[in-house]
Amino acid sequence: MPCCDSQTHTETTKPSMSFGKAQTLCGGPSCRVTLENITQMFPALKVLPRPEPAEGSSEDHKHWLEESEKWTSLRCKCGRGYFCREHGDWISGNEVGAGKAVTGDQQQPGSCPSYHYDDSERETYVGQRDGFQMATV
Repeated sequence: MPCCDSQTHTETTKPSMSFGKAQTLCGGPSCRVTLENITQMFPALKVLPRPEPAEGSSEDHKHWLEESEKWTSLRCKCGRGYFCREHGDWISGNEVGAGKAVTGDQQQPGSCPSYHYDDSERETYVGQRDGFQMATV
């Protein structure tokens, strides 16, 4: 699966302690996903991630579940960066590695980095926040 291009991500090769083989790890300050590079990183992605709606809105939640199958499993090359379910926004592998966010399989409401909750700390937003039908990328 394609990952960050050289303008947005630096990769390093380090030996794996358990197997003695070299592995590619995120080495940049973050694995940045933007609206400008999202299709380069994830060419098969056809819908933008969006926040998970309340389960009480069953039709919208059902539609979201179908859409989310296309993006919830996406990871950057190091395997740690992912789109959160709560906001539909990118969490970098660096944030997971630094302990600022949980791994994708451990996410729960309230487990995102602080800027996902406070728009004043947000530089960019990759997904769509509204609950309307998603446009294709």
